[in-house]
Amino acid sequence: MILRIIYFIILTARASLKDRVTGLDLGADDFLVKPVQNQELLARIRSGIRIYNLQNELIKIEHNKALIEMACTIGHKINNPLSSLVVSIHNIEEEIKKIEKTEKKSFAEDFNIISQSIERIKILVNDLTHLQNPKIIDYTSDNKMLKLD
Repeated sequence: MILRIIYFIILTARASLKDRVTGLDLGADDFLVKPVQNQELLARIRSGIRIYNLQNELIKIEHNKALIEMACTIGHKINNPLSSLVVSIHNIEEEIKKIEKTEKKSFAEDFNIISQSIERIKILVNDLTHLQNPKIIDYTSDNKMLKLD
C-alpha cells in the first residue's frame, strides 16, 4: 500500500456535476467551486489532515498486526523442533543415568549448556507467541530488530 502525502483540493469555477465527478475520478480528494469562502477552505484542509492522520494510524495498526502474526508464526515454527530436542535430551539423560559416575562428569558441562540453550529458546518462543505491542529498535547502523524484552 502506497500512502499519498498530498491531499488535492480542486478549486474551480466549473460547477456541474459532471465536472465534479471527473475531478474526483482523476484523483482529487475534494472539490470546491469558486468563489470559495476561506472558512470552508480551511475546514476542508483540516478534514484532509484528519484523513491523512487516520491513514497513517491504519498503516501502523496493519504493520503491528503483521509483526505479531510473523512473530507468532516464527515462535510456532521454532517450538516444534524445540519440543523434539527436549524429549531427546530427556531420553539421553535417562540413558546417562545408567553410566558410571566418572563418565557422567564429562557429559555434565555439555548438558548444562544444552539445557540453558533450550531454556533460552523456550523464552524466545514464549515472547514471540505472546507479543502484544511490537517495538522496533536499532540492531546495527543499517538493521533494525523486534524488541522482545
